[in-house]
Amino acid sequence: MSDLSYPVRVVISGTDPASVRVDSWTWAVRLFKTRSAAA
Repeated sequence: MSDLSYPVRVVISGTDPASVRVDSWTWAVRLFKTRSAAA
């Protein structure tokens, strides 16, 4: 699951908290859709 490195990388980069929330949400939705499609 290389996708898991994305939110970790965002947190480590220390970007704006608001951007982190949006990016994490977008990542989570994309991951959920990918899993749903594969199911």
